Order: sequence, then structure tokens, then C-alpha cells
Amino acid sequence: MMALPLITAGCNEDQAPSGQTIATINDDEITTSDMQLEMANLPPEQRKQAQNLVVQTLVDRKILAQYAQSEGMDRNPDYVLQLRRMTELLLAERAAQQIAAGARQPITISEVNQYLDANPGIATNRRILTLDQLMFPLPNAAVAADLKLAKTMSDVITTLQRHNIQFTRNEAKVDTAGLPEDLNGKLDELQPSEPLIILNSPNSTANVIVDSKLMPLDAATAADVARQRINTQRTNDAVQQRGLALRQQAEIAYAKGYAPTSAAKSKPGSPPQS
Repeated sequence: MMALPLITAGCNEDQAPSGQTIATINDDEITTSDMQLEMANLPPEQRKQAQNLVVQTLVDRKILAQYAQSEGMDRNPDYVLQLRRMTELLLAERAAQQIAAGARQPITISEVNQYLDANPGIATNRRILTLDQLMFPLPNAAVAADLKLAKTMSDVITTLQRHNIQFTRNEAKVDTAGLPEDLNGKLDELQPSEPLIILNSPNSTANVIVDSKLMPLDAATAADVARQRINTQRTNDAVQQRGLALRQQAEIAYAKGYAPTSAAKSKPGSPPQS
């Protein structure tokens, strides 16, 4: 509802933009590139229909941004900090994409077969699991130690209640073809009714298998999954290795009490301790 009066008030047909410029707002402009970037996540068949609404959204955003600048909001310390963070996130993402692109190589049939042999949970031993699952906030070290002693889901619930930790309980479906092989191995080792507790931030889970159906993948589908996972593993490894090399080349100094344990133990120029 805000878009229409803002646009109507600023419209001047005598000075209509042309070329790559599709709208002007005071001394600023919106180009076709701005519009295309805004619609990048829309399906191609929807972009033409959404075009006018997207332009209205861009114009309104420009107007509000210009107002914020006129009020000095762009000099607010919180804004400057958030702008720096967003810039660094975007640059880091671009760097990771460039490194990942350089790591992509053709994957041979032999590599696919070797990967499937080493990871049977993807194809021949693929299962669809039904889990009784508890979800709760990442606990502190003391609670985590208590949870390690839990032998059943009832033990987990008792521990969480004793420490006044809120949790939700639901049924979850899991395809082992989409899980890391080490996690598949842990699921295979579970005794009946034994919970697998996974501590993560912000949410942790306790999982008990209540049903398991063996559903092997056909050869073609299994090969596609293997190729995707090999490619992901290669790109992740490349990004991590390049990141580690850059970290070792950088001059990094921490204030007292802020250095990670690995950094505190490392000598200058030596790889961080794991």
C-alpha cells in the first residue's frame, strides 16, 4: 500500500528515463541490472509478470534509503558495523565460490564405484528411518555430560527436566542416503531404544529409531548421489585448505582471553593445532 503513493508523488513523465535506466529517484537511478538482480530467485516464467511490482519495490527502497541518509542514519555506528559485516559476508561467499569452481573436476565411473563401496548407506544399505526425536537448545558442558549417561529416551527427558531445559518431541523421517557416512555408522551401532544425541547450536537432538525400511537406490540414482557428494567433498576440502593457507599467511593477533585454543598453542607461522 505504501508503494503506490510514493511512486505517484515522484513520477515525472516529461523526464522519462531511457536505455538501461528504468527509473530515477532524485539524483539516483534504477537500472535493468538492479531489476534483474532483484528477480534472480524468481522462476523465469514469473519474472515478466512480477516486473512492475519489483520496480515499485526498488523505488520505495531507494526513497527510504535516501531519507535515511538525509537523517544521518548511515553514520550510525550500528549501521556501519552491519554494513561491514554484510560486505565481508558477500566477499567471503564470492571467494568460496571462486575456489570451489576451480576445484571441480570430472568424476570417473571408477571414483563413483569406489565411493559407493565405501559408503553403503547411500545405495545398497540405504534405509528410510522413522525417528522419535527430541529437540532442545545446545546445553552447557555439565548437562552434556549427564546426557552421555542416558540409555533411553526416558533418561534424556528426565535429564532435561532436571535441568529445566525446554524441549519439543516429534516424529522425523530420515533418508540415510543424505547423511554423512560417519553418522550412518553411529545409527547402525545403536541398540534398540538407545538414543543418538547430537549436540549442535542452536538446536540439539536426541534420536531413537522406531522404524527402519531398507530401500536400495537403483544404480543410476546412486551414481548421481555419489557424484554430488564427491563434488561437494572436493569443493569443501578446497575451500578449507585455501582458507587454512590464507590464515597461515595472515598476521593475526588476539587480545588476551580471546584467542582460540588452537591459535594459542600454535607458534607463529605454524599450522593451527587440531
